[in-house]
Amino acid sequence: MLLEEIAIKCMVDSRLARSEAEALTLLKAEFSKSYPALSYERWNKDIPASMANNIITNVGKNGSMSIRFLIKDLETIAKLL
Repeated sequence: MLLEEIAIKCMVDSRLARSEAEALTLLKAEFSKSYPALSYERWNKDIPASMANNIITNVGKNGSMSIRFLIKDLETIAKLL
């Protein structure tokens, strides 16, 4: 599952966004603002579905989640694989 898909699901589950389309818009805007030197396409790596589902289950519960830190945390996880 792509990091983008994980972030979108977490954002919708935590009610940071009302829809997947809104979540994608917010995600890309925050990425551009907070990480202008990074490539979104290079960041958006594919990780195993079992790990993705675990992240979604645990992170999606957090209603006070920061999109900026979600992006960074997903990048860190992807680098460890």
